[in-house]
Amino acid sequence: MFRQMLKHHRILALLAQSSLVVAAYIGAFLLRFDFSIPSSYFGMMMLTLPLCYAVKMLVMDWMKVNRGLWHYAGLFDLKRIVLGVSVASLVNVLALLLVWGHGFPRSVYIIDYVLCLGFLLGIRMVIRVLREELKRGPSASVSRRRRVLIIGAGDVGETATRILERDLDASPLITGFLDDNSAKQKMLIRGYPILGETHEVLRVVKEQQVTDLLFAISNVSKTLVRQVVDACEGEKLRFRILPVFHDMLTGDTAMDNIRGIQLDDLLGREPARLDTSIVKKDVAGRCVMVTGAGGSIGSELCRQIMPFSPSRIILLDVAETPLFEIERELDVLGNCETGIVPALCSVTDEGGLNDIMSRWKPDIIYHAAAYKHVPMLEGHPVTAVLNNVWGTQNLLNSAIKHKVKRLVMISTDKAVRPANVMGATKRIAEMLVSSAKNSGTVTTAVRFGNVLGSNGSVIPIFKRQLEAGGPLTVTHPEMTRFFMTIPEAVELVMHAGSLGDGGEVYILDMGEPVKIVDLARKMIKLAGKMEEVDIAIEFTGMRPGEKMYEELVAHGEQVSATDVDKIMVHRACGVQAQVLLEEVAELLSLARLQDEPGALNKLWAIIRKYDLHEPKTTGDIYEQV
Repeated sequence: MFRQMLKHHRILALLAQSSLVVAAYIGAFLLRFDFSIPSSYFGMMMLTLPLCYAVKMLVMDWMKVNRGLWHYAGLFDLKRIVLGVSVASLVNVLALLLVWGHGFPRSVYIIDYVLCLGFLLGIRMVIRVLREELKRGPSASVSRRRRVLIIGAGDVGETATRILERDLDASPLITGFLDDNSAKQKMLIRGYPILGETHEVLRVVKEQQVTDLLFAISNVSKTLVRQVVDACEGEKLRFRILPVFHDMLTGDTAMDNIRGIQLDDLLGREPARLDTSIVKKDVAGRCVMVTGAGGSIGSELCRQIMPFSPSRIILLDVAETPLFEIERELDVLGNCETGIVPALCSVTDEGGLNDIMSRWKPDIIYHAAAYKHVPMLEGHPVTAVLNNVWGTQNLLNSAIKHKVKRLVMISTDKAVRPANVMGATKRIAEMLVSSAKNSGTVTTAVRFGNVLGSNGSVIPIFKRQLEAGGPLTVTHPEMTRFFMTIPEAVELVMHAGSLGDGGEVYILDMGEPVKIVDLARKMIKLAGKMEEVDIAIEFTGMRPGEKMYEELVAHGEQVSATDVDKIMVHRACGVQAQVLLEEVAELLSLARLQDEPGALNKLWAIIRKYDLHEPKTTGDIYEQV
């Protein structure tokens, strides 16, 4: 019905508005004379009606009063109608004074204005209410409807109610609000009560039989999210969040803007306040290369580099499909000033790297390419050595040869007192980068722990297990890891990469370590399920190469703060570059001969020589990037 009306909206709106303008004018005379208009004034009304009608319709059309879709009428339409009718009535008064003089009954002006305004506003509100009621159809029974409690009784909370009210298919029932402003308690927003403060969430959830909690606060803190979620431990709730988004300013809202609470909302880490001018000065107008550009860290590096307007960005990856996908994505995100160059090449390809650098002459390289899956590399140590050690050395050699200004390598907490092949190869890569500090290229490494949601990481694994109905598999109840979101990690990497004179290892402040089993429990909770009732957690036991705990700083490493929030620095010393290169050359020679026992012995011999502690026999099943 409404679609058919919409096709002829302009005509129908014009006819309806014309009728109401005429009705308001005639009604003004009827009310003025108590529905008994004297013949002299009746003649006056009929003579002036065409003039009044023409003036009002022309003025209101000029002010676009009849352009809005009536079934979406809101505050903006109200303001436009009030302004349009006011201007039209004022012009009408002036026209009547010029044509009729002072013999016209003055009260008709006021009554006509009030009636015209009421009619034009009223019909829009009626149409909107009818449209929503007809589209909604029979209401779902109260017992079957989702019962939503909104955290935040401000502008964003009011917007949330409008979004939920428009969710006609789901037909949610808004139970009320929670807000920590004591002045708002027991007040109403759009007819919904403010039921208490956030520390009372558990009581309100139980009293109101809430099924969904929606956070609707501008820049809601992760601490508050975590506190509310933890307070509702044991309750079968679905958690959602309404981010602050640009379209909310214009009233353009949609259910798609309400998203589920994610694990990074519960980490309790507030984002670092960083000065982007540091990175912009380094990157703007420069040619930047990213190795491993199709991976989790590499692709995010590319996304964050683009807004700084490099002259060119070289996307280097050996995996064809991820490289194709990130190139297409950057084409959409990019600007005409930045050239995007996909380079299908491995960091172990000496000739290929030299050809790319000779042609494009990069100024900065972010080295994110590495094999990272701990259990996989335990079974393929030779491949790990060739990719992680030789790939890094090959890239360094090529960068130095082609006078690259800066090279930043992505390292891992598994390089600290390594206990597995992956960690050992990354530790040697760190040492290679640090030892090249006097090469003419500023070489630094950035070390951090796990990132949430990266390819093959524990979070996507848990998600797949949840979708399958469980169980969620965890190796050990006491296993802990450091976690950070990919965007935050990359932002800090770029800032760290712009610091230093060469040879430094920058260490990101990862906050407090998190138990893997706690992550599993939070994911079960966020899915609106209950542990052991809906989804079980199963402990599978530690695997070869696995560590119970990870560290960001080894015993004996001297670490100091930098001027950048959440970035520390360790200036490596005691490694003689020539000696290290000779030992690495022997390691690579054994790896190229596919001598797995010999390569492993040499790998750990290098680690024992340069590290302060023997490697442990347990490592980490969860990868870093």
